[in-house]
Amino acid sequence: GPSDGWPWTCYVLADVDDQATVRAACNLVRTVPVGTGDARFWRFAEIEARMGRALTVREDVDLPGGTR
Repeated sequence: GPSDGWPWTCYVLADVDDQATVRAACNLVRTVPVGTGDARFWRFAEIEARMGRALTVREDVDLPGGTR
């Protein structure tokens, strides 16, 4: 559910091609510096990656722009 206060929750849902892409995205979060010190973003965030079946949209759902 939504977070009303600290710590806030944020999710990233991404359609990726392979594990290497997931690994690169997680590594980006681990290496981004925060502020002027030695802290990295991962210190303030929890990283969890899940891979599964391809994301499909039901036939009865209209997409923006009328594309499918």
